[in-house]
Amino acid sequence: RIAFQEFSEGNLRSVTYGELAGQRAAVSAFLIGQGIEKGDRVAILSEGRIGWGAAFFGIIEAGGIVVPLDVKLKEPELINLLNHAQAKGLMVSGKHEELAQRLAAQVGSLKTILSLEERSARYPALGSLPPAGRGAFRRDISDNDTALIVYTSGTTGTPKGVEITCGNLQFEVEAFKDLIGLCGQDRLLSILPVNHLFEITGGFLGPLNYGCTFTYS
Repeated sequence: RIAFQEFSEGNLRSVTYGELAGQRAAVSAFLIGQGIEKGDRVAILSEGRIGWGAAFFGIIEAGGIVVPLDVKLKEPELINLLNHAQAKGLMVSGKHEELAQRLAAQVGSLKTILSLEERSARYPALGSLPPAGRGAFRRDISDNDTALIVYTSGTTGTPKGVEITCGNLQFEVEAFKDLIGLCGQDRLLSILPVNHLFEITGGFLGPLNYGCTFTYS
């Protein structure tokens, strides 16, 4: 069954649930191999796309904490957030690879960068990661472990990091079906920025949990 779809160079690309599972395991194994420990923060700087899901689940399975970043933020703002989060890893789409290079020079904690492309001249790429060995890519996590740090300023002020636990996300996902009534044959269109908590729960985890297919606009 298809999990994600996106339009790329005029063609519709897709990833199945099975392929997503393999990508997730490969990302987790990569992070653990790079020295990412449980509780370390790993940021994602990418527009909504297929690789975002593999990055999200790979970070969680490695025991890390996802820090989703807004691609519309200016470079000094991104530097401030990455420093505040003490991010040790960063995952970027191809259009942000050059920016990532500049960010790494100004964020002392940043040690690992992964491109979400099939190939990259600058960084290890999602498409070229080796398959994960069985059992070598997963750390135990509990409902009380922090899954996300979402930076939000509300309507005004400096962005503040809000901790979201795995239990918080599980509750949202379980409530989602009662509110919307999705089933595995449903298809959705993702239009909100993927760093928004509402999109992460309502437009990403909720549909995936019930076997839906969604397309990034």
